[in-house]
Amino acid sequence: MLSGAPKEPPRSTGLDPLSLLFEQISELIERTRWADGFSPRELEALAKYFRAYAASQGTVIVQEGAREAHLCLIARGQVNIVKSRSDGEPKRIGTSGVLVDHLA
Repeated sequence: MLSGAPKEPPRSTGLDPLSLLFEQISELIERTRWADGFSPRELEALAKYFRAYAASQGTVIVQEGAREAHLCLIARGQVNIVKSRSDGEPKRIGTSGVLVDHLA
């Protein structure tokens, strides 16, 4: 997962920071549909504002109703999109692969 947060990582537990060079982050961003239309130079400039994390299975990346101030791009793998039912029980409403973005 790539996070476009200024300096603080997402508050989710289960996220492990990855030590990647800006060029490596730029390549991960380029793999997403979000990056369509950006030039290589623009991607390298954007990469300076992203941090890379690995999420273990079952990690909550963004909690429903939370007011997060970051953008998340899923560069590898997939995520389940879960919503709470009226009785409070979780319900998976979808699964997404390479590109889930969230901007609060």
